[in-house]
Amino acid sequence: MLLTRPKRWGISGYLKHPLDMKYPTLDDWHYNQLEIRVPIIDTGDADFNFLLFIHGLVEAHLCRKRGIKGRSVEIFDAAHRDADEPGDLPDAPYHREHQQATDIEKVVCQMLNISWEAYEQALKTVFDKTFAGLPVKPIPRKLRPKKEKVQP
Repeated sequence: MLLTRPKRWGISGYLKHPLDMKYPTLDDWHYNQLEIRVPIIDTGDADFNFLLFIHGLVEAHLCRKRGIKGRSVEIFDAAHRDADEPGDLPDAPYHREHQQATDIEKVVCQMLNISWEAYEQALKTVFDKTFAGLPVKPIPRKLRPKKEKVQP
């Protein structure tokens, strides 16, 4: 009998510089068959960083499990930069997954004895301070919605 090594499956969370994010966001995620990666912006608070990571991890895993591609999420988010939280919009392709990840984030927030309202306000402050004054990046071509061809 031939023994084969099981494929390793990995999860990684790491801090990323704001200028290296595709668009202004505090967290992001990417996945493939063997890995989920969740880069986050440093909030300056270890618990807040952990909460951002948990949210991204849960959202990414649910999207992967349900066949929602990261690219469709990125395209939607880039097209809705004016929204406080694109995943809260009912037409977001990952709306349900975002809401469920937020539910988990709220539970962990309680476990850490952190007020949800204070946490949200702190994240808004971090976002505003982090991205204020930075040039607005144009939406990368690959994240722009495809234009429908008009038939003559």
